[in-house]
Amino acid sequence: MEKIEFTKTSLHNHFGGKSADFARGGVNSNPLFDMRLAETKIDNASVNEYQLLALTNHNVFWKSEYLELNKYIEDNSFNITLIPGAELDIVDDRSGNKQYLHVVILISPSSNLDIFSNSIAQYITNNGEYAVTIEQLTELAYANKSILIPHGTKQGKRSALRNIPSFDDILSIRDFFPILIEDKSAAKRAILESKIRAHLTSEEFEWLTNAGSISSLDQGNDFSSIIEPTYIWGEPSFDSLFYCAIIGKDRVLRENDIIEKSRYVKKIEIKNKGGVLQTIDLNFSHGLNSIIGNSGSGKTLLLNLIKLKLTGKNLTNAVSATNADYSQMYKNSEILISDNNGVVFKPNEINVFEGENLYKQIVSTLNYDKSKLLIDLNAMPSFVETQKLIDKFNNELNIYISNRIKLNDNLVTINESLVKSFASMEYLRSNENLPDLVEYIINPKLRTDKQELNTTLNSINDDINKAKLNFDSIKQLLNKYALKEEVKSIIDIRLSLLRKVLLNKIDSKGKIIQLDAKILISSKLSSIVTEYNKSIGQRAKVANESKQIISDEFESIINTLKASTFTKEKLLIPILNKKMLIQSVIKNDELIKLENFSVVEHIDYEDFTTFFDSAIGSAQGKVLKSEFSVFKNIPISLFEQKSVKKLADVFIEKKYRNSSIFKLIPESLIKFDIMIKNLDEEYQKIDTLSAGQLSKIYINVLIDSKLKAMENNAIVLYDQPDNNLEKTFILETLGRKLAELKKKYQVIITTHEPLLVINSDSNNIIRVANDPVAGVNKITFENLTMYDVGDKKAAIEKIAQLIDGNRKAIQLRNQIYGGSN
Repeated sequence: MEKIEFTKTSLHNHFGGKSADFARGGVNSNPLFDMRLAETKIDNASVNEYQLLALTNHNVFWKSEYLELNKYIEDNSFNITLIPGAELDIVDDRSGNKQYLHVVILISPSSNLDIFSNSIAQYITNNGEYAVTIEQLTELAYANKSILIPHGTKQGKRSALRNIPSFDDILSIRDFFPILIEDKSAAKRAILESKIRAHLTSEEFEWLTNAGSISSLDQGNDFSSIIEPTYIWGEPSFDSLFYCAIIGKDRVLRENDIIEKSRYVKKIEIKNKGGVLQTIDLNFSHGLNSIIGNSGSGKTLLLNLIKLKLTGKNLTNAVSATNADYSQMYKNSEILISDNNGVVFKPNEINVFEGENLYKQIVSTLNYDKSKLLIDLNAMPSFVETQKLIDKFNNELNIYISNRIKLNDNLVTINESLVKSFASMEYLRSNENLPDLVEYIINPKLRTDKQELNTTLNSINDDINKAKLNFDSIKQLLNKYALKEEVKSIIDIRLSLLRKVLLNKIDSKGKIIQLDAKILISSKLSSIVTEYNKSIGQRAKVANESKQIISDEFESIINTLKASTFTKEKLLIPILNKKMLIQSVIKNDELIKLENFSVVEHIDYEDFTTFFDSAIGSAQGKVLKSEFSVFKNIPISLFEQKSVKKLADVFIEKKYRNSSIFKLIPESLIKFDIMIKNLDEEYQKIDTLSAGQLSKIYINVLIDSKLKAMENNAIVLYDQPDNNLEKTFILETLGRKLAELKKKYQVIITTHEPLLVINSDSNNIIRVANDPVAGVNKITFENLTMYDVGDKKAAIEKIAQLIDGNRKAIQLRNQIYGGSN
């Protein structure tokens, strides 16, 4: 599928069959260019939607055949541009052993092709082999508008990796000719960079990492075999390719690196109806669009017009005049803004992000504290997991206190039961000689057993509910992933489980019924015996009741002791864990890292109402601070069991329960250094950064964070983002940021800065001019092309002329804001 604004390329192709190549070491006694084979390859390129090809046979250029192939392309109305060139063996014998580097040279189709063809042939004749020297390659490139493409890791012995001196020679002329690197994939390119780094200067390696990387068909016949096709962000022409090669990797992309925007501004149609805006059809790129012009030319006016048409609102962050009213300037003009499908935009149909004035933001951040900046950058360390640890500690501490209080209460209960039992025993000893009584004691274990069975029955009911919920959840997941057989299995397992659970439930209910019957019979027997014993006398009745009391209380004592034993086994004094607390602090790894952790282990008595404010204090429902006077001279440590127990003892004595006794105050509990990634991609302690340095990091990241919530089809508008900023910041940060943004979003900016236009690689440049006639504004617009420049310096010079009229103005601004001329 065609990618809008991108051209699919294969810049190294052998046409005409093997006999059309002059391979080094071989003897081509019968050179032959098979036109039929060449035409078949052109057909295949068209089928695979390749638009920019180069004819680059080995050590030869077939001029007549090149022209004939161009005619074939034209006759068949193929959307293909064919560039002339050749693949040359560059010989290097400095080491005493000849080594060869393969380099493709492409020249402008408007060059003198006869001279190009004859020069290659002459060099080879003079050298006595199918190879040329680096000097001859330089002469050939200098004589034409040329692009050089050395092999990266391709073809082993003829690659840059195996011929580093020759590759270094190529890099030495990079300021004179655009250079691309040929490799089959991005991974191969990465291998080249990693292995060759030690052999290059830092400047050469930096250039290499920014140079465009291409893949081509080479000697193959089927263009669909190219694994990672290469695209240039421009039209299918040599001049466009030349400019893309100058810019580098931002204009030369692999297919997987291209993000296609669904909707963007494609055209603005302005028709003059007697107003100041002159008639024009302005085209826009889905990448970066730079609106340039002299001061007062109408740059901001055009940007405001775009926002007004897309949102119904004016710019809010215009540099020249925040509340400027351009409505009079738009009068008597018919203006339509249409998208990439030719549909005219209506207000609020697309996300529009208007960037804030960067200079104002940087100035405003000078007053920010660093915590505020980190929050804005979504880089503040998070203590959510730390709070979970504190909540767990508080819960366990409350359980410990509650269990200790329960144990104390159990002791009181046991003492009361013993007092009752001993009193009943004493009564029985004093009344041993009573008339014969019918003695019947209700077995207290019956009621205990029934309580246990009821507990079991409740547990079974909970299990049935849990099973239903869990099985339903698992079944939904299995159905979601179409695991039909597993659904059947889980249903069978569920039936087996429910069968077993229901059997246990039935068994427990049966036992309860039996127990209820026994209890009922025992109660009736007890009533009968009691009525009989009444006839004997009151003393006998009390004696019988005393025996029942002894039996009941001893059963209660046994049960209480049993419960206390279980509670004691569960007693555990909780403490905080330093390692876990440190690991719980979460941070934004992309921007910050935390170092030099330490944990504050002791809390002084004076700080009790701060750290335990929900439990200790003078307010109602709290324990008075004075009750903890034992800690006046010995600070408490929540990391030691002995210290935590001493704290708990006070709460236990007051029978005080609270599930949030300790309060997390992160900055008082955990200390660390915040290391933030600076503009050099290195981590630096945040406290050592100046407000200005921190502000630049803030600006660089803030744009991303605000755009994150928007879709890829958002349009970014910026009025003079470079205004008043240092030249180095424009070059190193702002230009790079805009170059990244344009890959994902359509970006439209106004600017006075030629360096920003070129270094951010504007895909489309719109010049605005205001030439008043008789005091009446006359604003004109035009799309510019940069394909006629030879290098970045020339491109900057061209933009400088258009913005400020001459280079002196650029130099003056450099003196004011700093940076290179």
